[in-house]
Amino acid sequence: VSGRSAVIDVPADAPADATPDRGPRRIAAVAALAAVGAATPQMIEPLNIAPDTWPTVSIIDWITLLERLPVPGGAARMAQAEAVLRARLNVQGTTLRINRSDAPLQLLASPDATAAQLLMLASRRPAWRADAPRIARTLMLAQRRGHWDTTPANALGTLALRDFARAFETTPVTGTTRVALGTAVRDVAAGGNVQTLPWPATPQSLTVTHKGSGAPWVMVTARAAVPLKAGFASGFALSRTVMPVSQAVPGRWTRGDVMRVRLTITARAPAQWVVINDPVPAGATILGGSLGGRSQLLAGEDSTGVMPSFVERRSDAVHAHYANVGRAPVTYDYTLRLGSVGTFRLPPTRVEALYAPEMMAMQPNAPLVVNAVK
Repeated sequence: VSGRSAVIDVPADAPADATPDRGPRRIAAVAALAAVGAATPQMIEPLNIAPDTWPTVSIIDWITLLERLPVPGGAARMAQAEAVLRARLNVQGTTLRINRSDAPLQLLASPDATAAQLLMLASRRPAWRADAPRIARTLMLAQRRGHWDTTPANALGTLALRDFARAFETTPVTGTTRVALGTAVRDVAAGGNVQTLPWPATPQSLTVTHKGSGAPWVMVTARAAVPLKAGFASGFALSRTVMPVSQAVPGRWTRGDVMRVRLTITARAPAQWVVINDPVPAGATILGGSLGGRSQLLAGEDSTGVMPSFVERRSDAVHAHYANVGRAPVTYDYTLRLGSVGTFRLPPTRVEALYAPEMMAMQPNAPLVVNAVK
């Protein structure tokens, strides 16, 4: 059963677009009927078929209808609907997210419920099978305290993960998985754990083989300590601006000067638990907060777009944590007073989604020269 329903409350002889959302609502209602074999092609004849204008959840309902009903031109319409749906998805490493957060309440929809329906579609359609693991991981990461955002989403999410397990995890995993890179070899028992392999001196192929029943999931991450000479973006755009608040000598930094740092991030797709990590020079004091000696007058701490859930003001960096970040730009400002003389080479400024680390961005910082007071 689809787990959703809709009520069409306009006259039966009214045009299909008598209300702006009548088309998606009719599709939702017919999809619910089709799930129990009670729908007919005549029910969708009044519709103006325009998937690119529909909410994402309606496109998924439309694909479900095309699977179950003999609609004229069904193959072409299916290809069109799947192309529109794929255009709204964003691959971010091990996750696959829906770019658009349209989830009309009139359809009993929500972002998590839409993701659950997408997973059910991917679990049963061969053309989407390769995308199902990423969608499943995205859906699981969307949980908060063990549940999704609405009651329908909890029901649909449970059914979706059950379908996913039936399609991919019917056989329990037993035996040993061997991971090899060049001469380095690791054997991992069922259940798995993190294994680290050294970089080979020359290019080598990574091979993963499993001896036993079932098919384990493997996540591969490459890490390398290399100098960052230019900005790097993967899922986020990041910019950093430094402005003087108080300078003893205009145009150069002196011990005791106050600077304001502005960090602006823009996410390609909505993300949860995002943290901004901006380094500060040794000896500097981050203003604001509740500790003594931190001037509230000079602090000027501010955030536009979304307020941080909490902020860590450490001796080496500022960490601003956001529970949810949408696609609109988010700006965070903080102020610090320089307390030490010298040339400071700071690590890159970094932003990342804590539970999807492949969604991140880094920006290198130029050396900061702080002069002595004359």
